[in-house]
Amino acid sequence: MFFSKNITGSNLPPKTVCLTFDDGPGVTLGDGPGPRSLEIAQFLYERSIPATFFVIGEFAAAHKDILQQMVEMGHLIGNHTWNHASLRGCDGQSAAEEGIIPTDKVISDVAQCQLKLFRPPYGDWDCSVAGQLNWTRAHSYIGPVMWNIMGDWVFWQAGKDAKSCAKGYLELIKRLPRGIILIHDFSNDRGMRSNMWPLELVHMVVDWLQENEFQFRRIDSIPQVEDAASVSSVIALQARDGHFISPQLGGGGAVLANGSSIGAWEPIGVRHLDDSDPSKIALCCLNGNYISPQHGGGGAILANGPGAGEWETLTRIDLDTDLIALRCQSGHFILPQQGGGGEILANSTSIGDWEALRVLRAPE
Repeated sequence: MFFSKNITGSNLPPKTVCLTFDDGPGVTLGDGPGPRSLEIAQFLYERSIPATFFVIGEFAAAHKDILQQMVEMGHLIGNHTWNHASLRGCDGQSAAEEGIIPTDKVISDVAQCQLKLFRPPYGDWDCSVAGQLNWTRAHSYIGPVMWNIMGDWVFWQAGKDAKSCAKGYLELIKRLPRGIILIHDFSNDRGMRSNMWPLELVHMVVDWLQENEFQFRRIDSIPQVEDAASVSSVIALQARDGHFISPQLGGGGAVLANGSSIGAWEPIGVRHLDDSDPSKIALCCLNGNYISPQHGGGGAILANGPGAGEWETLTRIDLDTDLIALRCQSGHFILPQQGGGGEILANSTSIGDWEALRVLRAPE
């Protein structure tokens, strides 16, 4: 599921980092500057350091052999779109069909079972695009996976050497001794490729981190990603009058049954809470909050649950092929007032016509 909020490493323990690489895979023959994705992956493997490589589809398609070797070394492969086009202000359907899904096909050829992670080019992101992507064939991705430590670009642009660049990174790491580190292992800018020294940079940064007893973690083990990965599917819930349940502004406050169509706010992530009881679920909103019947039910519903706790736990009751009712912890059922169009309460004591919600599933 895509979220409006950035996934960063700010909640990692002190002296804990995730290494990530963007824009590859790239190859340089001979000595001198240039991208060296496979050599970076090999160096990290020899140091028992897992990393994530967010690849550009058109480059990945030309170097599937490199992706395969990265996966065999224990690294993750993430999606960075097909040609590094900015997603800010664009249409989510177009972004999925033209950038994310073609790249996913390349990655899937070599990494069938891996967690699907997405990083937007340039870090450009907005809520509307995020929400729209959740109602496309790309909805199984987790994103946006961002960073909080990055600094190589300005050094390569200025023609600086790897030592100067490493010094800049280490100054950042000392100020923020935890998080997601971004290093570029390639570039779609030909001029930049002739100035970059990513392998040498990685050697220096990793040497310092290990000498100072930093811990390295793969991105799929950080709390934000683990929580996002627990969302198993994306649905929309339609009230009797045809309106959709809509966490306003993508979550954080009111939940209304006033969505005239499935836009950015209406796609909802389903999280299963009990392996032994598939009816126990929580519903996750665009901003990462959960739909929360206040006091476990009996009155108001807000999209303000920071996690899947007692109030957020719902019991799904299947009524028909695509109809369900949702029972709260108090025993009350979720009820769109007047069959939809506005307020939703968790105050119904039985299942009637208004309590029946139609389930629509995101495209596959």
